[in-house]
Amino acid sequence: MSSFPVVVVFGPLGVGKSALFSMIDRLFETPDVWTTAEPSHAVLGSPLQTLYRQDDKSGGAVQLMILMHRIVQHMRVLADARCKPLPGVVMLDGHPYTDRLIYNNWLLASGRLMSTKQRSQYDNTLNMHADHVLNPCVYVHLTCDPQILLRRIRRRARPEERELTREAIEDHACASKNAADRLRADGHEVLTLDNTFLSVHQTAVRLFDLWRTSSAFQQSPFAQKRQASTNTFCRFRRLHSI
Repeated sequence: MSSFPVVVVFGPLGVGKSALFSMIDRLFETPDVWTTAEPSHAVLGSPLQTLYRQDDKSGGAVQLMILMHRIVQHMRVLADARCKPLPGVVMLDGHPYTDRLIYNNWLLASGRLMSTKQRSQYDNTLNMHADHVLNPCVYVHLTCDPQILLRRIRRRARPEERELTREAIEDHACASKNAADRLRADGHEVLTLDNTFLSVHQTAVRLFDLWRTSSAFQQSPFAQKRQASTNTFCRFRRLHSI
């Protein structure tokens, strides 16, 4: 268990996670909120094409690349936490647990399965580094209308996403929802935030609204940091009211 609250944000392609985390970084000028981003699309662009095609032969290898990137991110957070004041909250753009659930569900939607070999490679790698993976206290599932998702994806025009069809995007959104349902069934706290009609700025505000009303926030034993998070949020609200 981490010695600070960890919130994982996940959702379908085009839901605006990258833009949301960039907004949080710009709005919060405080060491009390730490964030991590998804693996760079500039680095993973070509391999991501195979993942987005739901290519079960090479998609598993891409998932392993993303897993290793996330483990390194988590190790950096843990290293920083040993030499800096503990944060009020760490916001993660995705997590190995949600990655595995979403990708496996996405393959299921297309009538395929992640191979047993791929699944064991992923799970073995994750288990080997279990001590270096941050344990979330809350998951926030971002959702959006599929038509808006498609519009956002077309607008950002990433080369690796050119071949994505509306059907594939809807399947990915369904896989994200199934992952959220599975996490709830396993006893995790999962909050839902629909940003279909919200700007990135509004989504950031609602995200912190949700976090502050979560049972994990209310029950956190770290009273001093909880108060720091509350003060940070109040300053954020005053400066960036909508």
